[in-house]
Amino acid sequence: MSTAVDSDASSVRGDDRAIRNGGGPRNTGVSTSNKQFWLRFLIPAGILAGFMLWTYRSWENSYLGVFDGMDDKVSLYSVWAKSDLLFASDDAIFQPFMGGLSRGCLGSEFWLPLQLFRYFSALTAYVIIEAFVRLVALLGMTLLLRRHVLPRSPDLIIFGASLCFALLPFFPTFGLAVTGLPLLAYAVINLAHSEAPLASWLIVLLFPFFAGLILVGHFLVPLAGAYAVYRWVVTRKLPVALIAAVFALGVGYLLTDYRLVRQLFVKPAGDFHRKEFRFRTNTIFQSLDMAGYNYCRGALHAASVHFPVILATCLFALALGVFVLRQGRVGRPGAPREPSSVSGDANLRRNLTALIAIIVTCALISLNYGLSDWCGLDTTLRALGLNAMLQINFERLHYLHPMLWGLAFALSLDILLRRLGKGTIVVFALVVLQGAAAVRNDYLVRTHDHLTFREFYSSGVFSEIRDWIGRPQEDYRVVSLGMHPAIPLYNGFYTADGYCNLFPLEYKHRFRKVIAAELEKNHRIRLFFDNWGSRCYLFASELDRDCLCTKDRNRQVSRLEIDTAALRDLHVAYILSAVEILNKDELGLKLEKIFERDDSAWRIRLYALSP
Repeated sequence: MSTAVDSDASSVRGDDRAIRNGGGPRNTGVSTSNKQFWLRFLIPAGILAGFMLWTYRSWENSYLGVFDGMDDKVSLYSVWAKSDLLFASDDAIFQPFMGGLSRGCLGSEFWLPLQLFRYFSALTAYVIIEAFVRLVALLGMTLLLRRHVLPRSPDLIIFGASLCFALLPFFPTFGLAVTGLPLLAYAVINLAHSEAPLASWLIVLLFPFFAGLILVGHFLVPLAGAYAVYRWVVTRKLPVALIAAVFALGVGYLLTDYRLVRQLFVKPAGDFHRKEFRFRTNTIFQSLDMAGYNYCRGALHAASVHFPVILATCLFALALGVFVLRQGRVGRPGAPREPSSVSGDANLRRNLTALIAIIVTCALISLNYGLSDWCGLDTTLRALGLNAMLQINFERLHYLHPMLWGLAFALSLDILLRRLGKGTIVVFALVVLQGAAAVRNDYLVRTHDHLTFREFYSSGVFSEIRDWIGRPQEDYRVVSLGMHPAIPLYNGFYTADGYCNLFPLEYKHRFRKVIAAELEKNHRIRLFFDNWGSRCYLFASELDRDCLCTKDRNRQVSRLEIDTAALRDLHVAYILSAVEILNKDELGLKLEKIFERDDSAWRIRLYALSP
C-alpha cells in the first residue's frame, strides 16, 4: 500500500494548513478517475491474496479451525453435495447422517457456496469460498466508504479500513452472512438515492443465495424495511425503489430457503428438536455481563477484533473532535470565522455524529446480545404464548458488529487525519496495527485446537478401519466417542450421531436414551443436550464436552454408562472411540483393533457391539 500512502502523504502536506484549520484534505478518491482508483484497489486486493496464499501454503497441512468449521458443514457438505439427494424432495432420506435424516432438514440447494462442494474436494471448495467472501468484504467496504460514508477521504483510509475488515477471522461456511453486509448496505443506500440501479438490484437479488435466512435474513429484511420508513419520513417521498428492494430481499429469502420455511411453518413434518430450545437461562446480571463483554471484545462467530486498536482510536477521535469544536466555540467573542474553518467544523460534526451513532448502536446490539439469553425473556415469551419465538436466535443481530466497528474505525481515522499535524503517519500506523491484530486473531482461531485439515480428518486411518470391517458402509452405523462425528462422516461412514441445526425431536429423545445415565452424572452436559441438543453426540460425563481426545493426550473413560440396547435400536454396530473404555466388557463391547498412523491426530479403538 506504499503508493497510496505516499500520494496521501504529499496530499496532506500540501493541504496541511487547510487540515489544521478545519478544511478537508484533497479528495483523492473523487478527483481521480475510476480507472486509477480501481488500479490502486489492486494493492489491498494483492495484500489479501498474499494473506490467503500464506494461510494455505501447506494445503492439507493448513489450519482451518475445528469449531463450527471442520466439525460441522465442511464434512456434511462434502458428503451431501456429492449425493443424488441435493435436489430431492423433502421426504427423501439422506442415510449417511444422523441415522438417516430427511432431505428437508438439510437446508437449501440454492445456497450457492454449497454447489462448490459438488465439483471440488472439501478443502478446495472451502478455500474458494473463503477467498470469495474476503474479496466481497474488501470490495463492499470500499464501495460503502467511498460512495456513502467518507467520499472525500484519501485512499489510505478507504483501502486501509476496508482491508482491516477483510482480514477479520470470518467463518467461510457462513457465506456472506457477515462479510457481505457492507456490500448489501451499499446497494440499499444506492436504491434509496436512485443511484447505480442495475448493480444495486443485482446485489439485492443475489444476496439471499449467499447468506442464509436463519443466520441474517430474519433481521436484515426488517432493518431494510425500517430504513425505508426512515427515508419516507425524512424526504417526505415514498422510496419506491427501496421498498421494492426490501420486498425483493424478503421474497428472495423465502424462495432460496423454501425448505426451511416449509418445514417450520407451512407443512411441518412433526416436531423438531428446536422445540425444546431453552438456552435463555441467565440472570439479569449475567446477561448484562455478557452484554458488556460483547461490547468490548465482540463474539467468535462475528469477530470484530475492535479491542484495543479500534476502540481506542474511536475514543481518541471522539475526544479530539469534541475538543476542537469546543475550542472553536470558546474563541474570542465576535471574532469572524474563516470559511475553511466553518466548512471543516461542519464536516467534523457530521463525522462525530455518525461515529457516536455507530458506537451507541453497537452498545444496543450488545445489550440485545446479552438479554437474548436472559431467563426473563424466556418466561415472557412463554407467558404470551409465543413459543415459536423461542426457536429464534435473537442474538444474531451482533453479526452487524464487524461492519459497524469497521465504519467507526474509518470515521475515526478521518477525524485524526484532518486534525493532527502528522495525521498520515498516525493513520498508517493504526491501520497496520489493526490489520496485524485481525491477522493474529484469525491465526489464533484457526490454530486453537492445533489440528490441521489432514490431522483432523485422518483419511488414512479411517480407510484402514473401513477395510478391516470389510462390510459395505451403508449396512451399519457408527457413533464416535472423544471425537467429532464429522470425522467418520467425512470418511464415508454412516453415523447415528452428528451436529445438525434441524432434526426430528423424536430422534433426539431416542438418542437421549443411549446417554441418559451419563447426562445425569454431569449437570453441564445434561443442560447442553436437553436445552439445546444440536450436537447429538455420545457424551461421557468423564470427558465432559471434550471431543478432541487426540492420541497425545491418551485419555480414558473408567466407567461409561450407556444403553447399548438403545444403540442397537439405532442400528449402530461399532463405536469409534478416541479414548480407552475400561469397562468395555461390562457393556458387552469387543475391542476389535486399535488404529493409528503418524500423520493422524487420533488413536482409534474400534469397539463392536454384541449382537
